[in-house]
Amino acid sequence: MKKISFLLALVFLLAIQPLTVAADDITGHRLEKEMREMAAREIMQGYSNGKFGPDDQVTRGQFALLIYRALKLPDPGGAIPFIDVSEGTELELAIRSAYAAKIINGYNDTEFRPGLHIERQQMAAMIYRALQFKEIEGVNVPLTFSDTNKIAASFLDAVAYNTHFKIIQGHLDGRFAPTDTATRAHAAAFIFRMLNVIEKPPEILYEIGSISNGQLVYSPTKYKTFAEAQQVFDPSKHDVIVINDKVLQMKEGIAYTRPAVGATVSIFPNKTLNPNNSLTYLPAGAEMKFIEADGTTVKVQIADTVGFVSVYDVNLVPKQLLKGQSYYRNIDGRLFHYVYVPASNHYVNYSIGPAPEFVKPDVNARYYSWDGITFYDASNKLVGVDYQYFTHIPLRTKTAYTAEELNRFVRELKPPHLPESPLAQLGEVFIAAQEEHNVNALYLLAKAIHESNWGTSAIAREKYNLFGYKAVDSNPGEGAATFESYEACIRFIANFIKESYISPRNSQGANNWRYNGALLGNKTVGINVRYASDPYWGQKIAGHMYRADRHLGGLDTKVENRVRIGIVNTNLGLNVRSQPVTTSTVQFSYPRAKGYSVLIVDEVIAADGVLWYKILSDHPAHEFAYVYGNGPLGQYVIDLSKPLVK
Repeated sequence: MKKISFLLALVFLLAIQPLTVAADDITGHRLEKEMREMAAREIMQGYSNGKFGPDDQVTRGQFALLIYRALKLPDPGGAIPFIDVSEGTELELAIRSAYAAKIINGYNDTEFRPGLHIERQQMAAMIYRALQFKEIEGVNVPLTFSDTNKIAASFLDAVAYNTHFKIIQGHLDGRFAPTDTATRAHAAAFIFRMLNVIEKPPEILYEIGSISNGQLVYSPTKYKTFAEAQQVFDPSKHDVIVINDKVLQMKEGIAYTRPAVGATVSIFPNKTLNPNNSLTYLPAGAEMKFIEADGTTVKVQIADTVGFVSVYDVNLVPKQLLKGQSYYRNIDGRLFHYVYVPASNHYVNYSIGPAPEFVKPDVNARYYSWDGITFYDASNKLVGVDYQYFTHIPLRTKTAYTAEELNRFVRELKPPHLPESPLAQLGEVFIAAQEEHNVNALYLLAKAIHESNWGTSAIAREKYNLFGYKAVDSNPGEGAATFESYEACIRFIANFIKESYISPRNSQGANNWRYNGALLGNKTVGINVRYASDPYWGQKIAGHMYRADRHLGGLDTKVENRVRIGIVNTNLGLNVRSQPVTTSTVQFSYPRAKGYSVLIVDEVIAADGVLWYKILSDHPAHEFAYVYGNGPLGQYVIDLSKPLVK
């Protein structure tokens, strides 16, 4: 491998070493100016035979080397994790430096694959990150290419930035051609334009604007700093503070996440934005409630989590300019969630469970909720609170359904356009995993349906991976783990969920940083906080559980099978004790937020009149525990088996 890597490195160096360029090779070429400029700067020149080869294809390694030379990146020291890059070469130094600067990523965890031809959208991503590294502010312009839908979602922002700066533009026929490979002439031109932006950045001035009849109108005065603009900004008169068409401050509206290519956006508890102290994370295009901004950070809310993000990780859209907003509807007695997708200006929907009584089946009625629990009408009036059963059921419970009933659900409800599903034969394995690991079998099946498209995804077929395990957002196909069989996958995931997500400590006694309660939940409590970037992942899986229960006769939600759920109702933290007294041993504590689910087994009235609930413990060393329910300190647990106080 090292020998091959050395030969590849030699080829790369010969391909772009500083040599005299033969005039007849590039003279008259439409990108001659750019190529000659790159040659003059000794960033990219000809082959050893005196030719430039303007129409030769460019590889990942070659473009990384060009970026390194163009930016004159410092040597970060250390090593890189890629086994296919030979040590001690300029290529290795270039990849190591660009990797440390977060300008390039590996093809997977251990390979860079420098010899692969690079696509136009991949070049856009490298240039986008290079501009971020140089702290160049840009604008996420709308894309109007005829093939915009063919640009991978993780590259949309990068293409938009390159389009804004006119670095990588579309073809004359209106296409961007995201997967086309690029030539050496293209690479020279892209680097040339990138350097022009870096060396001669546009003047940055802050503007204050007001919105009238759907149009943003700027005040005549411009400001050199955000602080100057903020001092003048008056919410009674103004709507936004803008820089280069990017909104940095607004009176009211929605914040949409817009991470770097292939990345996610973390929400932090304070303005320091410490990457080692995040509350949760979100994918591109996620909708958040805007609270306030200071030009650098934005205070936002997702579910009941309130925190801070970088202003450059979001798009702030004033209320008057919103093209859409996610909402809920009652359709035939079922609660549907319509999720707005800002990148494509359309909605996708899924059902969660039965519609609460206050969500009326009016075709024109839209209801809004940040957490899927507290609902408001279009006038922002509170209309009700609803805890969906399958979103909040503790996952240490057991389904009432048999293995064959789980198989039958898959056979009968799998979408007909999909091929035959292996899930229809795995009911016994799901039940066995439930018995072995105390993780609900219906949840495991619903999770597999959601993560593998009913067991028919390429990852499921080729890697026996039914749950997308290790299929990270930035590189799902290559990163996904491979299992020996479907059974091995199911048993592994059941144990993984038990050990890492629904227990405050694992079987070795170590604290679980991922633990946020043993429920599906949202972005405040439950597995959804740390497991998936999608803020509605928990609700979507709950929807599959609901549909299965509905189709199979409603056994899991019948009175005799329905578990008694309690909801933690304090932000002060709640101790889980071994006995119903405040001096008893603390098994673990629910921290920082309301909304955790507990499975109530019984209730005890202590001598002092305090109501304690006996619950199924999430601690692996204990079967049961007690929590303070209601007393002089307040109502710490809401019993969902009793009517909610309106």
